[in-house]
Amino acid sequence: MSRTPKPPKGGLAGVDELQKSMREMRAAELAILNQLVKEKPELAKPDRHDDLLEEFKRRLEKSRPR
Repeated sequence: MSRTPKPPKGGLAGVDELQKSMREMRAAELAILNQLVKEKPELAKPDRHDDLLEEFKRRLEKSRPR
C-alpha cells in the first residue's frame, strides 16, 4: 500500500513567511492608494476610478525594488 509522503519538518514556516510578505505588500499598496487619494481627492469620484487605477499602477511600479 502506498503512503503519501509527509511534508518536511518546518514546511509551514515557508507558508507563514509568504503570508507575512503578502500582508506587508497589501499594506504598502493600501498606503500608496491612501496617499494618492489624499493628494488628488478628485480621483476618488466614481467616474474617475479608471484614472485612479492608472495613477496607482504608475506609483506602484515606481515603489517596487528593481
